[in-house]
Amino acid sequence: ETLYVTSTKALSIWDISGANAENPKQLGTFTLDVEWENEEVPTNGKILGISGTEGCRDVMVLIESIGCLSIYDVSNPAAPRFIKSVAGAGEHTSACALECTWFYGSSGAITDARDPAQAEVVGNWREELESQGASGGCHHQREIAPGIMLGSCQPMVLFSLRAEHGASPTQPKLIATPEGR
Repeated sequence: ETLYVTSTKALSIWDISGANAENPKQLGTFTLDVEWENEEVPTNGKILGISGTEGCRDVMVLIESIGCLSIYDVSNPAAPRFIKSVAGAGEHTSACALECTWFYGSSGAITDARDPAQAEVVGNWREELESQGASGGCHHQREIAPGIMLGSCQPMVLFSLRAEHGASPTQPKLIATPEGR
């Protein structure tokens, strides 16, 4: 197993499998300049996203937006590689879905990362769910099954990205809230 850890200084990648579980072995590191560590680093072991509400990895983007989702290639844990910062996608937390081809930020940004080098914000999942009756702020979201997301919102939301539910990655469908919707 592989553990991905961020701090305000670096992305560190550790082998925590087998005998290394009690004494992890560092596989690689990448120097960062981010505002804080991420609470849960979204990755599929190939692509990884680091979300920040202030600042971006590349200066050009910093001028355009205060927050970015920075995307890294971590397919070789010994040599992680920066791919791109996506302006306007930097939120308190981000989660990836559908094998990290899409990222969903806690404030609502939907980032299309099917081609990570061309990743861009393409919508807002919170606005879409609000149009379906959901409301309230969100702290974090997580894909709990392929294309099914659980949002730690006020109140909690369960939403789908699956076509079988009349949804898509850019047009999520609200499945349930604690109020029984």
